[in-house]
Amino acid sequence: MTILPTAPPVTLVLDRADDHALGVAARMSANPERGRLTVDPTPHTSSSSYLARDILHAMGRSGVLLPGSEKLEAGPAWRSITAWIRVSGPHRITVLRAHLLTPERLDRLADLREQTACHLVLIAATPHARDVRQLTVRLKEAGLAGDLQQITDTTEAISLLGPPSQRRWGPPPRDHIRHLPPLPTSGVTRFRADLRRHLDPADRHHADSQYRAGFLAAGTWLNRPTHTLEADTAPPPRPWDEPAQLRLFLARLTVTSPSRRHTLARLRGAQAGFLRHGVLLDLPKGLAHLGGPGITTVPFTPRIAHQIRTQVLNPVRAAALTALLVTGASTAYLGHVLIAGVSPDGSHLVVNPEARTTVGEPPGPDTLYAVPPRARPFLLAAVDYRRRESRTDDTSMLFTKCFGHRLKALTLDGGMPIPALVHPHPGKDWHEHARCHRLTEPLPRPVR
Repeated sequence: MTILPTAPPVTLVLDRADDHALGVAARMSANPERGRLTVDPTPHTSSSSYLARDILHAMGRSGVLLPGSEKLEAGPAWRSITAWIRVSGPHRITVLRAHLLTPERLDRLADLREQTACHLVLIAATPHARDVRQLTVRLKEAGLAGDLQQITDTTEAISLLGPPSQRRWGPPPRDHIRHLPPLPTSGVTRFRADLRRHLDPADRHHADSQYRAGFLAAGTWLNRPTHTLEADTAPPPRPWDEPAQLRLFLARLTVTSPSRRHTLARLRGAQAGFLRHGVLLDLPKGLAHLGGPGITTVPFTPRIAHQIRTQVLNPVRAAALTALLVTGASTAYLGHVLIAGVSPDGSHLVVNPEARTTVGEPPGPDTLYAVPPRARPFLLAAVDYRRRESRTDDTSMLFTKCFGHRLKALTLDGGMPIPALVHPHPGKDWHEHARCHRLTEPLPRPVR
């Protein structure tokens, strides 16, 4: 996790005249995507759980207002807020009507500021001197008065809040994905020629671009530099001799594929790239009947990320839904993902091999699934959330209480279908069947 800087001093805006323009400026300057939140506490509430829901709503989690949304208690709600903010970076949190904050709420805000290094701005209506003294005492008891910056001028406060945000409301536009017609079922040696023979020019060009992407990716991966610590040490193993690394390469190649047909074109191109370097990439037959990246997944577009971000409040549940979409793996596989199974940068998932070991047989190589950049914050937030729970460590399961009978509610919260659920594949995913073999003689360069 990224080390956060020291939190800036708390800013206390003393609104003696209860100026309406100050509240308007605070609301207009809010921009959750850029880390500027304006929290308007629900009137006639005093518990910290209600304030947590108000902060989640200020972060753009509109699902908190839905009648059937998950009701988070105070502890899980504040852990969720902390996890989301720590992953997306320090925020400026502006709280309106801060003179009404109870000691419990101030303690929660102080803890949130300490763990996220956010800039806390409190706007309080204090028409009398005694109101200022009472608020100062409560801030001191919460540990927020140590480094306190007070502002009494409305113009200075509005300048601090910044100009009105230019953010765009509503969901992102629809995703436009170009579909491919049925592709040839021939092998790698004839696939490209059959593309040119059977497809019209526009589809042929689009399919060929997917083919070339796989071809170039294979060459880049096979030619990546390897280094040893000393000159007399043995060279590291070749990349195609490492099953886990081969699976990760294939997952990265296909995780962003818009459809199975795009996946097939990319894989045929990758096979051609391997042949160019004298390596045979053996893929399983009948890919459409297996599961895994690019087969039982959907592209993780901005619209899908927006739906999960706004509808699912708990980071662990959001990460479970994300993992189902980007891996195409069955819930039985994902149920064995450990907290330590998420890479530090969130770029891939590792399934715990020991949980799938048959009695009397050694565990097989790790099963790796790539995670596209847009989906990584969800997994990192889930890891941060789980590490803050009691009685958990990196060997605990990540997606606890997310699958099974809770899966239906999880998919309803996300508001989207999951292909992996309607395409049962109890066996291994397709990239676990992939193998590489060294040819005795390199093949000549294919005709481009």
